[in-house]
Amino acid sequence: MSAYNKSSASTSIAHIKSKGTTPPRLLRLFALYENLTNFIMPLCSALQERPYPETPISQSNNIVDISGVGLKQFWNLRSHMQDASTLATAHYPETLDRIF
Repeated sequence: MSAYNKSSASTSIAHIKSKGTTPPRLLRLFALYENLTNFIMPLCSALQERPYPETPISQSNNIVDISGVGLKQFWNLRSHMQDASTLATAHYPETLDRIF
């Protein structure tokens, strides 16, 4: 966790835009969204043993359990969630409805 905290603290979205590079932590988010939109959602949509099988699955919910997280870790998590929100808004708007 400390290696992630150090790398996330030194990298910002503005820095990424100016350099044109994508740090590994954002690559993981891209991979997560690509897997979700290209594999998981179509697979769930194809399942017939669910309520309303004629309606495709096009959105997901993400629940984060922050019990036992200290203030510093929470602040780093906040930065991570902002990066994920920015990435989803810019590249996967069709999967978004509301962000709480």
